[in-house]
Amino acid sequence: EGPKSTSPGYFTMPNKVYTVYDGDETLTYRYDNAYNLTNPNHELYNSGAGRWKAYHDKVKTVVIDESMKDAHLTSMAKMFYGGFVAGKYYKLNNVTSISGLEYLNTERVTDMSYMFDFCESLPELNLSSFSTDNVTNMEGMFFGCEKLTDLDLTEFNTENVTNMSYLFMNCNALSSID
Repeated sequence: EGPKSTSPGYFTMPNKVYTVYDGDETLTYRYDNAYNLTNPNHELYNSGAGRWKAYHDKVKTVVIDESMKDAHLTSMAKMFYGGFVAGKYYKLNNVTSISGLEYLNTERVTDMSYMFDFCESLPELNLSSFSTDNVTNMEGMFFGCEKLTDLDLTEFNTENVTNMSYLFMNCNALSSID
């Protein structure tokens, strides 16, 4: 979708899902029209890309901005995993907290595969706000979450899920699933 004209000579860009790195330890997911292609700390959400190459290992906190409640994604595959490019992993392995998960609009999502892949330092997740009625793929959703001890899945509906392979692979510290 291209630029939208609001008046003669003025264009606004359509809303996009992207991340903003603050240059320190925080990565924020946003959904608006302020994505800046020339800013190296702005990166579009794309599950197949090698995202966060320059700073993936510096991020300790992920924030989901309230604007994300208006993003009607159908896939959240590899949402917190940057990818594997040219023999190197770009993972958020030092993230210890993700706030604002209640702002992720999961009503239309069918694919949550490898969503939290390699979030090795994350100790807990409360996903009780997730609607999973339409999800068919949860393959490796928590793969490699080695320090994850507490997981709240109270509202998960897995009735339509056809792939749960590797769902909790290498979640060796997991002691509580609600």
